[in-house]
Amino acid sequence: MLREGSQASLAIKVTNHADKTITALQVNLQFLARDGSKRSALIRLDGYLLLDGQPLAAVGRHDDQPPQVMAPGKTASLRSRPQTDVDPDSVVASLRYVVFDDGSWVGDARAVETIFEGRASEALAWRHVASVLETARRGTTGRHALDIARQSLNTDPPGDIFTAHRVRDTITQALDDSTQPLDAAELVQRLIEIATLNAAAADKHSSRQH
Repeated sequence: MLREGSQASLAIKVTNHADKTITALQVNLQFLARDGSKRSALIRLDGYLLLDGQPLAAVGRHDDQPPQVMAPGKTASLRSRPQTDVDPDSVVASLRYVVFDDGSWVGDARAVETIFEGRASEALAWRHVASVLETARRGTTGRHALDIARQSLNTDPPGDIFTAHRVRDTITQALDDSTQPLDAAELVQRLIEIATLNAAAADKHSSRQH
């Protein structure tokens, strides 16, 4: 357990004993609070973009579980969200599913399906992001192009809304940061490249082996 003031995160280590790289998994945690009540938590990760794409860091918040993949033989340290009043001797961990880099998987079929559906939704969102940025760049230049793109991404985008909003927040941070010089054209180009790369990666890793 990792203490954070009056709360504690449940930390576990997972080792990949397979001969393939793990791109996603979920660990379910069951435990008792000190008052005897039953509690549960989970640890979920999906790091496929680390293999074929480029993750875009969240702006203004801390990811509960940073993206990562697990090569054969690798051990990863995972931690839950902070919990209160945990009896550390009561914690039981179980794997709900594991997804590998070739699209094969083990575990709960319904839960696994949501992983592949989520990746397909992210692919759609990344293509939308690239299209929005290209349209903004063709219509104007400089900071105005970034502002036009930001406004477009602030509407209801197709696919995974968090993907589009993460790019929007990246643009907002760049426009609002007066401490760093901003090369708007370079940022637009870099974001288009990232969106195009990530769309292809999401397409590749949304194919599930049955």
